[in-house]
Amino acid sequence: MQQDNPQAQAPVAARIVTCVECGRQVPADEVIQFGEYSVCADCKPVFQQKLAEGSFRPMTLAFASVGRRFAAVSLDGVLIWFVFFIVGISVFAALGKSGLAASMVTLSTIAWPIFSTVMSAGYMIFFTGKYGATPGKMALGIKVVRATGAPMGYGLATGRYFATFVSSMTLGIGYLIAFFDEEKRTLHDRICGTRVIRT
Repeated sequence: MQQDNPQAQAPVAARIVTCVECGRQVPADEVIQFGEYSVCADCKPVFQQKLAEGSFRPMTLAFASVGRRFAAVSLDGVLIWFVFFIVGISVFAALGKSGLAASMVTLSTIAWPIFSTVMSAGYMIFFTGKYGATPGKMALGIKVVRATGAPMGYGLATGRYFATFVSSMTLGIGYLIAFFDEEKRTLHDRICGTRVIRT
């Protein structure tokens, strides 16, 4: 007698999803889909009301404190400065040995500011676009996401990098408002619709 395939008779486990409103894990066939969000039947009225008011945010986001964000930025600054220092010493030493004094003047007044600006931008955009966090943020256990908790991508990471200049041009007020915001948003977070959360 031919035996039945046990894998064919094994029950298929129900796919479990998380309700974006209450955080409970429920079977996928018991939730209602609103675009990318899964909402259980109990939370549907509250979720729809929040959408109508524009006040919805996933409960699963744990916003990073201002202190932790500042520490991450400071650590990134140290890392970038260290790279600049190593590269600068190496370049100037090479030019000095070759006797190219004129090249050293040009490098220090024109080329170096351009290089440092491009390198800083590349550092911030690459890491936040690819990983959602720079090495400093990774070390502090935080990352940047969209308001829904979704990854940023390179486009938004680029926009957010340049938006930080707006926060700086307000005499730092663009950063200070994070102390008074329940989601710890800076001005550039508000401009780009991003959040910094704990991982």
